[in-house]
Amino acid sequence: VAFPRHFFKCEYSLDYTAATLSIPQIVFWDGIAMGGGLGVSMHSAFRVATDKTSWAMPELNIGLFPDVGGGYFLAHMPWPLGVYVGLTTERLNATDLLHFGVATHYVKSENLATLEQKIISAQTGDRAKLGDIISSFSEQPLAKSTVQPYWKQIQKIFDQNTIEEIFQKLSEDGSERG
Repeated sequence: VAFPRHFFKCEYSLDYTAATLSIPQIVFWDGIAMGGGLGVSMHSAFRVATDKTSWAMPELNIGLFPDVGGGYFLAHMPWPLGVYVGLTTERLNATDLLHFGVATHYVKSENLATLEQKIISAQTGDRAKLGDIISSFSEQPLAKSTVQPYWKQIQKIFDQNTIEEIFQKLSEDGSERG
């Protein structure tokens, strides 16, 4: 009991600190970005996805649920995307993250080291200047969205008031994804 209590106290304190920092934070989601790491990083002013980003809330796969960090940002995602991601553990790619405003920028993974050096050498905490630097590296992702082709179906099923209503819509849907 002592370790879990200590662990979650530290995690939630870190989430709170990240959410209330006055200096702009920059996060690079360059690879697997999941669970508690998202709870900390979602508060960043600049959230950069790459061609290697795999973003998800996999807690349900091991019998857990999105906690304080995930519970907050999933509820603030475009409706009903947060419900869908939280319940299905669907992985989102950079195209999805940028389209739905979860990521603020897309930068190719191979350009991150150069971007990082530009940010460091700028020696600034000014949001506008940092945004300009990141934007100078930003482009549109080439990967196809994993969510967009099914967005109407996702909305139809997950735009409900209760989990029971979502289950009912899933059983009525009859599709392979339903």
